[in-house]
Amino acid sequence: MSLLAGLLALALAGPPAAATGPYAWVVSYWMAYDNDLSSLSEPIVEMLQQGVQDPSIAVTVHIDRRGPGGMERVVITHEGTTRTPLPELEASAAVDLLARELDHVRWTLPAERYGVVFLDHGGRLSEMSADEHGPSAWLDPREVAPVLERFDEQASGELELLFVQQCGKASLETLHLFGRGARTLVASEAIIGAPNFYYPTAFQELSRQPDQDGEALGRAMVAADRPDMFATYTVLDGQALQALPERLDRVLAPVLALGDTLRWSGEPAPVFTFHEERYHDLVGLLTALYFQNGLDLKPLWAFQRWWERDVLSLLEASPRVPGILEQHSGASVLVPTTPGMLERYADLPLYQQSRLDELMALLLRR
Repeated sequence: MSLLAGLLALALAGPPAAATGPYAWVVSYWMAYDNDLSSLSEPIVEMLQQGVQDPSIAVTVHIDRRGPGGMERVVITHEGTTRTPLPELEASAAVDLLARELDHVRWTLPAERYGVVFLDHGGRLSEMSADEHGPSAWLDPREVAPVLERFDEQASGELELLFVQQCGKASLETLHLFGRGARTLVASEAIIGAPNFYYPTAFQELSRQPDQDGEALGRAMVAADRPDMFATYTVLDGQALQALPERLDRVLAPVLALGDTLRWSGEPAPVFTFHEERYHDLVGLLTALYFQNGLDLKPLWAFQRWWERDVLSLLEASPRVPGILEQHSGASVLVPTTPGMLERYADLPLYQQSRLDELMALLLRR
């Protein structure tokens, strides 16, 4: 059965009957492991099973393993685990399927608070959740963001937490996209390992304190992971990020006023690279621009105070990477190296709502 036929069959069936509830928390994992991570799917499910110990907590895992064969929907509660094969759905990088399965979550598992976690590889700015056998190779964050916003609007509770558990996804452009739907965001500027090991501890803690909010759960996940599984983690206030375009324009204005007289001897070392795309720490990039051009530092300091006071909840560094906090502020930006790369992302809300694209165009000319 084709993907389109599978989705049509689900749509015609209508929403399933809701389970008794609501739960205090339902956390949904999108495990797009139709790639070299496939063998890690069961160890993660087992760790989640160890963590869910309270009747007010439920976890779902949507698994796409390597090769054809469709997906599997796993629901974990304190009573046990149910597994539903979905052989007709072979497309974890299809945004329509993501929307359909999140609808299934909100229909069958009403909750006061929801979390969504995207496992898998990260790619370019427009790429997340690699899928080797579906019609699309990647999910596009620009298409995922409206799905999450709709879920937040229509679900019984709030989308309290979004964890993009993929390499390099604490990019400012992506965080701004996702902050419109989720109250707390967790991501990393750098490389993340797999399978990660926070699951039992974080969910046992949630089982003991099911009234905690998304920030508390995000902090617990970060605190419980093994230091060999990450370089840095960032926990952010998604709602505060909606003021980003205005705040960013204030700190960019003195730089842009220099025009073609801007002095630019090269950006700091990238915190993440994927193929031709290079990501540089946000504050590190701004600081280099201000110092190289002898600008008054007051706008830079004001931006840093706002970032650290209102947006950044936690920046955690692995003790295995000494001095890494000197290179990271919690979010990165893509510095395009070609005009085509800049044009590729012209429709990003952050580019359209701020002057960040003007800065990148100016740097391309230097």
